[in-house]
Amino acid sequence: MNRILIIVTFFTIGFDCNFLIGNSIENPRIIYLCGEDHYYNDDERFKRSIIKSASEGQLVFAAEGLMREIASEKEISKKIQNDLGSKGEAYIYGVEDPLFHVFQKSLTLNSSLRSMKKRQADWDLLLQKQEIIFPFIRQSIQKFLTDFWANESLISNPIFVYLKMYKDALMNKSIVAQATTLSRRMKSWADSDWIDFTHKTSLILSPMIATQIPAEKIHTLEFLLSCIEDFELEDNCDAHAKSFFFMDRLHLDLRDDFIINNLEEIYSIANTKKKAVVCILGYAHIEGVKAGLEQKGFVVLGREEFLESGRKSEL
Repeated sequence: MNRILIIVTFFTIGFDCNFLIGNSIENPRIIYLCGEDHYYNDDERFKRSIIKSASEGQLVFAAEGLMREIASEKEISKKIQNDLGSKGEAYIYGVEDPLFHVFQKSLTLNSSLRSMKKRQADWDLLLQKQEIIFPFIRQSIQKFLTDFWANESLISNPIFVYLKMYKDALMNKSIVAQATTLSRRMKSWADSDWIDFTHKTSLILSPMIATQIPAEKIHTLEFLLSCIEDFELEDNCDAHAKSFFFMDRLHLDLRDDFIINNLEEIYSIANTKKKAVVCILGYAHIEGVKAGLEQKGFVVLGREEFLESGRKSEL
């Protein structure tokens, strides 16, 4: 039976990553899943040490926020290697699904734009728009978008028209060039264009999302889709409500399933390379990912077991 080790990161300043690497090589069938506070310096230092080791091919890093698609992973790996001066093959893989990424960002932006309170800063909204647009010009997900590009409900939307007309040309540009081109164009699209685009995009992609989540979570998907049909947002449909009900259903309940599936795939890849897997996720994901891995038959170990094995190694 596969064994997976769940760790919540609490490493102190000066933590030596060589301990973790050495331990991982001795136990190549363990996956280290580390909880992270995205704003905590010690956690950030730990992540940098893991990224550096993965860029040198010492271990496999399964990264939150990075798409599980070859083109994106290779470009990110190349940039990291250049920045760090690393050599050899980098082992950096994403745990995010490109199609679900577009879906969740579309729902979130739709909610943000339709909220009467307008609590989102302009730069934050711009970032959300960019995160929706970029996957549409990724070659690796075009096979999933056949129905999207052929959908007649969007033929009058200027965002859709532009993407359909120029997506092939944009695919041939670097990420930096794509960002420059799109940032200029995005300023010309009104909020009403984005509301229409995100609404219809969510509905078009939802059947594909439904086939990739557990049957017991279909009701969660149906609730989220119902939110885009209401003109006046209720608290449970507000992406920025204090309860975080909407965001938890979308970014945890559903997103965790895609993370779990990608972790299983990355584990299989790493196993053929005889490398350990280290995945760093926000603390909020740990409980859901742990439960999902257990349902798949993995043995999930915690922080105390990791610390105990580390003490034995030191002795």
